[in-house]
Amino acid sequence: MKSGNAMTWDENIVTEDLAFKHAAVAMCEHAVFDLPSLVSDIGDDVSWFDCILGEPLLLFDVNQSPVMYVFPVMDWHRITRGRIFVAYTKLLGSTVLSVQRHSLDWDFRHAMHQACSTAIERYPEWMISQVVPVLYDMPDVGAMAVVTNPRTGRCEKIVVNINSGAPVPIVDSESLESSEIETDKFFAWSRLDMIRHLDQTSLLRQWDMENKWTLDRWKRLSWSDKKFEDMQGLQLCSWKEPGEIERIMRLDTECEVHVAPVRAHYVSPQAGYCTVAAARMIASRYNVFDSNKYVASVMGIPWPNPDGSSQWATAKEELKYYKDRLNKNKSKVFSDYAFLSNPLNYKKEITDKGKG
Repeated sequence: MKSGNAMTWDENIVTEDLAFKHAAVAMCEHAVFDLPSLVSDIGDDVSWFDCILGEPLLLFDVNQSPVMYVFPVMDWHRITRGRIFVAYTKLLGSTVLSVQRHSLDWDFRHAMHQACSTAIERYPEWMISQVVPVLYDMPDVGAMAVVTNPRTGRCEKIVVNINSGAPVPIVDSESLESSEIETDKFFAWSRLDMIRHLDQTSLLRQWDMENKWTLDRWKRLSWSDKKFEDMQGLQLCSWKEPGEIERIMRLDTECEVHVAPVRAHYVSPQAGYCTVAAARMIASRYNVFDSNKYVASVMGIPWPNPDGSSQWATAKEELKYYKDRLNKNKSKVFSDYAFLSNPLNYKKEITDKGKG
């Protein structure tokens, strides 16, 4: 993404101030509609109206470019209640890519230590040139250490999982395109490198529509002159009365895309059901709102999955949902989002237009 396309990349960066607006409106949306997600594992359900939107963490892509802001949602005691993933670049095609509701802490200090330890063990004579938090397989995060050979300048990357600290194998974009990879194995890959396969004009158009929807709500909430520092540390109910927030969030909009009340991946942390989450997000844009269980049943995915592992539908199984439920066949929106969820299953769907 960096080489040969620097101007396009720079022009499409989302500022932290704009990302905060996306996260704040998504937080309101979640609080109003009580969207489906994992209830706090502490044992009590805390309304997001009583929560605080914390300072963002910038996650990097496997290709070392910034890719996502992550805003923590915390209760008054600073206990994590969820996270909101906001795009760093418009080229991701959506403003908010994931909203999670849980109380799991991220120990990046431990993960970074594990990444450095693994790098030193594998490359004892090399220098560690960079250690960053990484989004390696949406919504999985971890730490990435970049090591450089001081004699040749050659670089290698080590990615480890945020919770276990275990190394995650990296698959480059060329291998994703040409090799047979086992899809039931976890691996790290560059979301940004794979964007080149997609229609970037369509992705930018989609981002613009969602951004218009967000800014329309932001203006109606009378927050036009507010910045993150003005609202930092304040509960959502202190920004505006909850009843008024709900009234505004339910208003119609001139924005063509329908993004509420289900517009992102509402992810349970024990499994990465990206296939189901992406399907629900796309369906919501056609005013179709199905449960996780129903979508999974149509695609033949066990829900809930007994062993907690990620589950993928085949291209044929996933397309059945779009054909039967949405009356969509070879939908461009379906192809692009499905590809970003699981490029191995969908790389052919984008190029082979003649196949169903």
